[in-house]
Amino acid sequence: MAIIELIETLAPWELINTFIIPFIVMFAILWGTLAAMKIFKDKKINAVIALGIVLFLASTDLFLMISQWMIQLGSFVAVGAFLLVFVGGVIMWVIGRGRGIYWEGLTEQQRLRRKEEERAKLYVKLNRARGNPGKTEKLSRQIADITREINSIRARLGIPPEM
Repeated sequence: MAIIELIETLAPWELINTFIIPFIVMFAILWGTLAAMKIFKDKKINAVIALGIVLFLASTDLFLMISQWMIQLGSFVAVGAFLLVFVGGVIMWVIGRGRGIYWEGLTEQQRLRRKEEERAKLYVKLNRARGNPGKTEKLSRQIADITREINSIRARLGIPPEM
């Protein structure tokens, strides 16, 4: 009954910070965890279970401890998550840009050789995936795309296209 006494004594703005926001955050975390674990196929069941757990926790002193911990560490977690996503995004951009610069610096003969090597690797994967129709179709499309690119490069080099 600690939470009911707390709710009666709090001002509305304090109620939002100490009860409503932690309630919503804990519900979202539990619901997301249940959805990611895929124990139940139906999202409504995950929501009902998460709501039940959070309502049960709301009646204990553990909820107050968690909500105060969230208030104290929430900003640090938010800044940390932002930095992680930002730094990860910058790294991915740099890697992608580096590949683009590398690809632009290749001669047509080098591009042709790389594409032929890539196609050879896809043929090996295709032979391994013979029992899986979905994978076979995907690899066949990739091989067809690379073959078109190879023929385009061959045309620029004056080499007859493959059949």
